Amino acid sequence: MSRVPSCKMDETDKKLIVSALRATIVSQKDGVELRRLNSDYRELEGEDIPYKALGFPSVEAYIRSLTNDFTIVPKQGALFVVAKKNDTLAHIQDLIRGQSTKRKSKPTYKSSR
Repeated sequence: MSRVPSCKMDETDKKLIVSALRATIVSQKDGVELRRLNSDYRELEGEDIPYKALGFPSVEAYIRSLTNDFTIVPKQGALFVVAKKNDTLAHIQDLIRGQSTKRKSKPTYKSSR
């Protein structure tokens, strides 16, 4: 997806951005921390979220404008972006939510005897 100036940003471009954001967010069981969202998006899409081209002062302001698609929730002292349930991706969201959380394994100690 190439960066498009705001004057040429049409509805198709906007939908592609929202789809890419949803893919970025849905891939994480508990959503994505807001401060990491742009870097995760860049890792997948090869560019930053074009929030300025869309007329927003920050990523947070842009995400908050997408009330039909995303919710920002406080967790563990940080803000996380969570994708709202989507009929098209509901089965993927359910699979990801059903995954068990990885736990750090305790180190095993061998007896010196």
